[in-house]
This record gives sequence, C-alpha cells and structure tokens, in this order.
Amino acid sequence: MRHLLRILLIGILLLLIAANLARAWLAAQWLAGWQPDAYIALVSLLWTAAFGGCALGLAGNRRWAAPATIIAYLGYQLYLWLERLAFVRASEAIERAGWMILLSVLSSVAISLIAWQSSGRARPSAR
Repeated sequence: MRHLLRILLIGILLLLIAANLARAWLAAQWLAGWQPDAYIALVSLLWTAAFGGCALGLAGNRRWAAPATIIAYLGYQLYLWLERLAFVRASEAIERAGWMILLSVLSSVAISLIAWQSSGRARPSAR
C-alpha cells in the first residue's frame, strides 16, 4: 500500500513540476504581461527544483522525502496565496476566494496524509 501511495505522490509532484515548467516557459516567451517575466520564470524553476528533489527522494525511499514533500507543498500553497494577495486585483477574485481556500486546505491535507502514509511513519493499524 505504501508503494502505491508513494507512486501516487510522485505522480502529483510530476504534475506540479510540469505546471511550473510550463509557467516558466510561458514567462520566457513573454506571454505573462501582468507580472515581471523574470520573476515568474525564476520562481517557477525554484518550485520545479523543490518538487523534483522531493520526487527523487520519494523514488529513492529516502527518510527525509515525506516531511520535505509536506513542507514543500505547504510552502507552495503559502507562496500561491501571497502571490494572489500581491498581484490579483479583480473583483471576481474575492468571489472565488472561498472556493480557493477550500481547495488549498483539502489539497494540503490530502498531500500531507499521502506523504505521511507513504513514509511508513504512520501508526500501524490494529489487527
């Protein structure tokens, strides 16, 4: 079971890596005019490296990988919220805030539980 959870978590991290690489590429192509392009590219590449390190740690069954994944994902959520607060000015952003908070909380809990379970550190169930 832990092996399947680890594979699931690696898949999620690969999706986050792909999303951040795509964002960096778009910034490099001058398609994101609402923020400085160099900032978007740099930050996206930093998150790509962080999630890549976590994925490699999980694939190698490293002891530090699960806690690092939890910290990286929670840091990523914090970064996304700080970016929204700094750069989003649209009135509809306020209307969607409740939904975004719910998604952030649920995804953070899910990633944390999957990482914790895949590490084998969770308390064994009673038999």
